[in-house]
Amino acid sequence: MAPERRSKARVRGSRLLIDWCVIAALATLIVLALGLSSTTEHADNLLYDRLISRRAPPPSDKIIIIAIDNRSLSAIGKWPWPRSVHAHLLDQLAKAQPKAVAYDVLFTEPSSDDAELAKAIERARPVYLPARFEEAGNGDHDLRGIPPVEPLAAAASGIGHVNVHFDNDGLVRRADLDFITQQKHWPHLMTLMADDETKDTAPRPILFQRRTDAFRTASFIDVLNGETPAAFLKDKLVLIGAMGEGMDQFAAPLRGGGSMAGVDLQANLLNTL
Repeated sequence: MAPERRSKARVRGSRLLIDWCVIAALATLIVLALGLSSTTEHADNLLYDRLISRRAPPPSDKIIIIAIDNRSLSAIGKWPWPRSVHAHLLDQLAKAQPKAVAYDVLFTEPSSDDAELAKAIERARPVYLPARFEEAGNGDHDLRGIPPVEPLAAAASGIGHVNVHFDNDGLVRRADLDFITQQKHWPHLMTLMADDETKDTAPRPILFQRRTDAFRTASFIDVLNGETPAAFLKDKLVLIGAMGEGMDQFAAPLRGGGSMAGVDLQANLLNTL
């Protein structure tokens, strides 16, 4: 090839390379801009929810929810109940011999019947209780964990957190399995129930069932009165929590939208684990 032709070819090649570099740079900027904005977030969430729902395992028959439901509230009275009520429930559970019990109820304020509940916790072991969290007051927005009051904390088989992540659309899709505050590691309550000791600081996706009645459920009042067959509870992972109207609700990626009780959300996470 003549020197002049080779020179022109090099120029055309250089221009083509520059054009492609400009196009690539612009495309990268557009993708970054869309990623940093909320333009694609709604579509991303819809796609994510569909994919996650397809990966969800069937609801385990080992998971049982004992619901603090409207019928129990009508029978026992206004919430919160005396801790002697919970002590009686745990004694009923101890007879049925579940594999493990977790309360999705905070017991971080002292009560006159704490000693009675602590003894019932020891009789029904293993029983796991949640901690609550508040700002440490050091001006750095650090959190500190508040465990259940003594002697409940001493009687429990373990203390865990029940924190979840809220996405920008207000829905819960993930949970931290290992929550760190002031150099202390708090395992998630459901990792204790699943006997999962993995340290994982990344949020874990919750593989949600697409409806709120997926897990086997007994009313608190029925278990309290001994009307739930022991075979229904024996060797099961029992979660106790609020499912009454106006109590502890979270928005989750459910079919048709709507909210989910906190204890139901925990059941979904336990089922995922």
